[in-house]
Amino acid sequence: MATNGSGDGDKASDDPLIDPYLEWAVATNFAYLGGVSIKWFPVLLELETTAAEFWLRVERANVQDAIRVPRIYRNPPSDVEKTSFCTALFTRDALRALVTDPQSFESLRTLLPSIRRIELGSPVVSSFNPKSRLDTPDESRHSRS
Repeated sequence: MATNGSGDGDKASDDPLIDPYLEWAVATNFAYLGGVSIKWFPVLLELETTAAEFWLRVERANVQDAIRVPRIYRNPPSDVEKTSFCTALFTRDALRALVTDPQSFESLRTLLPSIRRIELGSPVVSSFNPKSRLDTPDESRHSRS
Protein backbone atom coordinates (compact mmCIF):
# COMPACT_ATOMS: atom_id res chain seq x y z
CA MET A 1 0.00 0.00 0.00
CA ALA A 2 1.06 3.55 -0.58
CA THR A 3 2.09 5.45 2.47
CA ASN A 4 1.29 8.97 3.50
CA GLY A 5 4.95 9.86 3.58
CA SER A 6 5.33 9.46 7.33
CA GLY A 7 7.29 6.26 6.88
CA ASP A 8 5.21 4.35 9.38
CA GLY A 9 3.51 2.12 6.79
CA ASP A 10 0.05 3.66 6.97
CA LYS A 11 -2.42 2.23 4.49
CA ALA A 12 -3.37 4.20 1.40
CA SER A 13 -6.77 4.98 2.96
CA ASP A 14 -4.88 7.03 5.57
CA ASP A 15 -3.14 8.91 2.77
CA PRO A 16 -4.98 12.05 1.67
CA LEU A 17 -3.70 11.41 -1.87
CA ILE A 18 -5.64 8.17 -2.31
CA ASP A 19 -9.43 8.06 -2.62
CA PRO A 20 -10.98 5.10 -0.71
CA TYR A 21 -12.99 4.17 -3.82
CA LEU A 22 -9.72 3.87 -5.75
CA GLU A 23 -8.19 1.73 -3.02
CA TRP A 24 -11.28 -0.54 -3.11
CA ALA A 25 -11.10 -0.81 -6.92
CA VAL A 26 -7.48 -1.94 -6.76
CA ALA A 27 -8.20 -4.37 -3.90
CA THR A 28 -10.97 -6.00 -5.97
CA ASN A 29 -8.84 -5.94 -9.14
CA PHE A 30 -11.42 -3.62 -10.72
CA ALA A 31 -13.89 -6.55 -10.83
CA TYR A 32 -16.91 -4.30 -10.29
CA LEU A 33 -15.72 -1.66 -12.74
CA GLY A 34 -15.61 -3.68 -15.93
CA GLY A 35 -12.92 -6.17 -14.92
CA VAL A 36 -9.98 -6.99 -17.14
CA SER A 37 -11.70 -5.77 -20.29
CA ILE A 38 -11.28 -2.12 -19.25
CA LYS A 39 -7.83 -0.59 -19.63
CA TRP A 40 -8.49 3.12 -18.98
CA PHE A 41 -10.27 4.57 -15.94
CA PRO A 42 -11.46 8.16 -15.49
CA VAL A 43 -10.08 10.10 -12.55
CA LEU A 44 -10.40 13.55 -11.06
CA LEU A 45 -7.15 15.12 -9.95
CA GLU A 46 -6.67 17.86 -7.42
CA LEU A 47 -3.33 19.41 -8.24
CA GLU A 48 -0.54 21.36 -6.57
CA THR A 49 -0.33 23.37 -9.79
CA THR A 50 -2.74 24.58 -12.45
CA ALA A 51 -4.33 22.07 -14.79
CA ALA A 52 -2.53 23.69 -17.73
CA GLU A 53 0.86 23.27 -16.03
CA PHE A 54 0.01 19.65 -15.20
CA TRP A 55 -0.99 18.98 -18.82
CA LEU A 56 2.42 20.30 -19.90
CA ARG A 57 4.22 18.09 -17.34
CA VAL A 58 2.35 15.02 -18.60
CA GLU A 59 3.32 15.88 -22.19
CA ARG A 60 6.98 16.44 -21.25
CA ALA A 61 7.11 13.22 -19.21
CA ASN A 62 5.89 11.31 -22.30
CA VAL A 63 3.61 9.08 -20.23
CA GLN A 64 0.61 8.89 -22.55
CA ASP A 65 0.82 5.09 -22.41
CA ALA A 66 -0.24 5.30 -18.73
CA ILE A 67 -1.84 8.72 -18.18
CA ARG A 68 -3.88 10.87 -20.55
CA VAL A 69 -5.00 14.41 -19.83
CA PRO A 70 -7.49 16.03 -22.23
CA ARG A 71 -6.05 18.65 -24.57
CA ILE A 72 -8.55 21.25 -23.36
CA TYR A 73 -6.15 21.84 -20.46
CA ARG A 74 -3.39 22.85 -22.89
CA ASN A 75 -5.13 26.15 -23.63
CA PRO A 76 -8.05 26.22 -21.20
CA PRO A 77 -10.86 28.75 -21.42
CA SER A 78 -10.43 31.74 -19.10
CA ASP A 79 -12.87 30.36 -16.51
CA VAL A 80 -10.78 27.16 -16.26
CA GLU A 81 -7.36 28.75 -16.73
CA LYS A 82 -6.29 28.82 -13.09
CA THR A 83 -8.11 25.73 -11.86
CA SER A 84 -6.17 23.23 -9.81
CA PHE A 85 -8.47 20.36 -10.80
CA CYS A 86 -8.51 18.32 -13.97
CA THR A 87 -9.87 15.13 -15.38
CA ALA A 88 -7.65 12.40 -16.79
CA LEU A 89 -7.54 8.77 -17.77
CA PHE A 90 -5.19 6.38 -15.97
CA THR A 91 -4.44 2.79 -16.92
CA ARG A 92 -5.21 -0.01 -14.51
CA ASP A 93 -1.46 -0.52 -13.96
CA ALA A 94 -0.88 3.16 -13.18
CA LEU A 95 -3.72 3.17 -10.65
CA ARG A 96 -2.52 -0.07 -9.06
CA ALA A 97 0.99 1.34 -8.73
CA LEU A 98 -0.35 4.58 -7.28
CA VAL A 99 -2.13 2.65 -4.53
CA THR A 100 0.47 -0.04 -3.85
CA ASP A 101 3.87 1.53 -4.58
CA PRO A 102 3.91 4.84 -6.48
CA GLN A 103 7.70 5.00 -6.59
CA SER A 104 7.85 1.72 -8.52
CA PHE A 105 6.04 3.18 -11.53
CA GLU A 106 8.49 5.43 -13.32
CA SER A 107 5.77 7.42 -15.10
CA LEU A 108 4.26 8.41 -11.76
CA ARG A 109 7.46 9.42 -10.01
CA THR A 110 7.87 12.63 -11.99
CA LEU A 111 4.19 13.57 -11.73
CA LEU A 112 3.44 12.55 -8.14
CA PRO A 113 4.62 15.83 -6.58
CA SER A 114 2.05 17.66 -8.75
CA ILE A 115 -0.91 15.58 -7.53
CA ARG A 116 -2.56 16.54 -4.25
CA ARG A 117 -5.44 14.03 -4.50
CA ILE A 118 -6.80 11.52 -6.98
CA GLU A 119 -10.36 10.25 -7.08
CA LEU A 120 -11.64 7.45 -9.24
CA GLY A 121 -14.46 8.52 -11.53
CA SER A 122 -17.68 6.71 -12.24
CA PRO A 123 -17.26 3.36 -13.97
CA VAL A 124 -17.23 3.46 -17.74
CA VAL A 125 -18.99 0.11 -17.85
CA SER A 126 -21.99 -0.58 -15.69
CA SER A 127 -21.62 -3.52 -13.34
CA PHE A 128 -25.40 -3.61 -12.99
CA ASN A 129 -27.19 -5.69 -15.57
CA PRO A 130 -30.92 -5.01 -15.42
CA LYS A 131 -31.59 -8.16 -17.46
CA SER A 132 -29.83 -10.32 -14.90
CA ARG A 133 -32.04 -12.74 -13.03
CA LEU A 134 -29.79 -12.96 -10.01
CA ASP A 135 -32.23 -11.07 -7.81
CA THR A 136 -35.35 -12.95 -8.85
CA PRO A 137 -36.37 -16.39 -7.68
CA ASP A 138 -36.00 -19.28 -10.05
CA GLU A 139 -39.39 -19.44 -11.72
CA SER A 140 -39.07 -23.14 -12.54
CA ARG A 141 -39.10 -23.97 -8.84
CA HIS A 142 -42.08 -21.74 -8.19
CA SER A 143 -44.25 -22.53 -11.19
CA ARG A 144 -47.76 -23.72 -10.61
CA SER A 145 -48.92 -26.98 -12.13
